Amino acid sequence: MALSRLNRGSQSGRRLGISAIALLMVTVRSLLCLFRREPFAAKNSIMLHQIYEFLCQWQTLLAGIGALVAAVFTIRKMQAQINQAAEFQKDQLRRESRAARIVLPLALSEITEYSIKCIKLLEPYAPAKGDGPTLSSDTKPLPLPNSIFDTMKEVARTEDAAIADSVGEIISWLQIQHSRLENLIRLVSERSTKRISRHEAQDAILDAAELYALSARLFPYARSLQPEHNEDFRTKLKNALIIAGIVDVDRSEFPELIDRRQNPSLTVARNKSNAPPGS
Repeated sequence: MALSRLNRGSQSGRRLGISAIALLMVTVRSLLCLFRREPFAAKNSIMLHQIYEFLCQWQTLLAGIGALVAAVFTIRKMQAQINQAAEFQKDQLRRESRAARIVLPLALSEITEYSIKCIKLLEPYAPAKGDGPTLSSDTKPLPLPNSIFDTMKEVARTEDAAIADSVGEIISWLQIQHSRLENLIRLVSERSTKRISRHEAQDAILDAAELYALSARLFPYARSLQPEHNEDFRTKLKNALIIAGIVDVDRSEFPELIDRRQNPSLTVARNKSNAPPGS
């Protein structure tokens, strides 16, 4: 819409300039024709003769000046149209940004609820001691909260780069978490024991907790509140686990898992120590 307004403005400006030039040329030509038809000797008018000589001598310059004046008016008209279109576009973007921010808390709530449900699904398979239950044949990964994608896309389109990056990080991790959970359930269902190891369940729980933490980080912005600078990544993960009902989050496994999330080199070292000899 803004582009069409700009095009209409530029066309109007061009028409104005062409009309001004044409009017000036017609005026000059008309005067010249008039003076040619009326002999100056009969009129005995030195002034008219001087005007005629001036027009004959400087008609090209006058046409050029007229073209310059018309060009100036055209440029001013086009600049006004450009400014108007730019302001209209900014206003439209502000409206879209406000609309996206209004519904953003709902989208974030859906993501955090999905995260909590995933944690609760996996929590029985990560007991503090012993083995968890076997995987039921009807256990399926939770479906993605597809209703959030339009809202998140609109937020990424209308907000600044920092918010767009945060939205991209949430969507990217959502895809990773869901894909990992799908693969885990598929692999366990193919095992003869039908059991998820405690470490596998804990890693999957932390995947969901990290998704919760990433989403919770955007809530202050979505609600027009001050961001929570004092709450670190570890605290956000622990909060997700507590909200999901895992009260004993300070037991030895979870702090270690959280440390590995913050320092991936610990994961590499752990995998090497657990690898079979000769691998």
